[in-house]
Amino acid sequence: MKKRFSEEQLIDFQRISCELERIHLLREQTTLEAFGALQLSHVSLAELLLSEFPDRRREAHWMAQHHRAFSGRTAYQVLAERDEGAVRDELERTGHLVLLTEPSTVRSGIYSKRAAAAKHARQRTYVSALLRCRPILSYLST
Repeated sequence: MKKRFSEEQLIDFQRISCELERIHLLREQTTLEAFGALQLSHVSLAELLLSEFPDRRREAHWMAQHHRAFSGRTAYQVLAERDEGAVRDELERTGHLVLLTEPSTVRSGIYSKRAAAAKHARQRTYVSALLRCRPILSYLST
């Protein structure tokens, strides 16, 4: 027997998608603010990250993502334990520090035109999502 839903029980996917977008934007903002704090407290590490990744957003996300090398913790959690060396070691292990020694050859190989086009497409999608959820964003700014 099919179960029928009343109007009140139907899922409002528009509300759900806007709520998920709000959470995503809050996470983005927090991630970038955390990287700003890193730039003030661990200047040399922040400069190293800035030289390693193509943009501030990507380096901020690298710091905030969970890494297997840190037993599922983030680089911020490792820094909280005062182990900046482990973060530097992970950057070296994953090959990011190679960019310092051979910037022209490595960077040209990694960041191709295709990657730049994909990044541009993601930015357009991000902006259109922001415009759809403008009422929620105005609520957040108050």
